[in-house]
Amino acid sequence: MLEEIRNSINNNPYLQKDIKVVLFRMIVTFNNKFPNIKLDKFNELVKTVKVGRISKYESRGAFTYDVNTNEILFSPTKIQDDYNLDNFFMQAVLSMITASEKDNRKFTGFNSEENLSTLNRAYTEILADYLIGSSDKTDLEEEKTITNQLGVLIDDDTLFNAYFNNDGNKIMLAVAELCVGMEV
Repeated sequence: MLEEIRNSINNNPYLQKDIKVVLFRMIVTFNNKFPNIKLDKFNELVKTVKVGRISKYESRGAFTYDVNTNEILFSPTKIQDDYNLDNFFMQAVLSMITASEKDNRKFTGFNSEENLSTLNRAYTEILADYLIGSSDKTDLEEEKTITNQLGVLIDDDTLFNAYFNNDGNKIMLAVAELCVGMEV
């Protein structure tokens, strides 16, 4: 599969050579840590993914992957801080791996329920930190702490499986089960 992905990346007319090298390095790193996760979605999306800019007037932070337009977007003014660009590219790779669609709405990870978007972003960054290393700067420090605590409460495997199976309901059910029997 990695050779097929290499060809897909190399045949993408929208990417510069250095970006192609980084994306392939990220997917190899991911595959080494999680060889059982299917990479079909990533392979399809990487054929046409583009890299663009976030306008200084948009409030998307320093980086985002837009699943609707299949674009990896950076804010040139914000990434001059102590952000780890490899971490951003790994987050993009994770988002592409977990891209899905439900009821004509595209999403990534376990954000099948729209109310889990912040949790999804934090978990994506946590996974990227694990795979490629974290940066000195993050916009989600508190969210990552809460996500880690949630993983302790409902089990890290629940978060992991919900993320890679695009099922936010698993998290909601685990939280509901945790709350059963608790006094209010």
